[in-house]
Amino acid sequence: MSPQMDQFATGQRSSALFFLLLGAFVSLGSMYWVGHRNPSLLLMALFTVWVGSPFAGMTLILKRSLRWPIARQNVTCKQIRFISIASVIAYVGVGLKHFAKPAAPFLALPLATWLLMAVWFWMTRHTNGEGSGETNEPTGAGSSS
Repeated sequence: MSPQMDQFATGQRSSALFFLLLGAFVSLGSMYWVGHRNPSLLLMALFTVWVGSPFAGMTLILKRSLRWPIARQNVTCKQIRFISIASVIAYVGVGLKHFAKPAAPFLALPLATWLLMAVWFWMTRHTNGEGSGETNEPTGAGSSS
């Protein structure tokens, strides 16, 4: 891989990580803002795990993507940025409006995010080289032909 491609991939990953962290903090902050009058610590803890889980999953995907082909890494970084920005927009909208049932978006959005990530993960796996055995790892002394 050329130094320019490596620098480009590093920039893509840094950008994705920035938006991932921004999305997690804004999503959780919005959830705490909307639920600040809820007296149940257990319920708030469960919501924290549920709302934060897609961001934890995307963090693991971003870490694992280091071994993937560059094309798949780029698509993954774009997906992470898209999901994170969409989450920020959705959760800020929920935080600014007063809904009769404010918990509903905090239950539905993480589920929708997990489903979207599963579909995109499957699609990028089958369209960006992994199905053909292409990897980003160098071939060398340990491989047998």
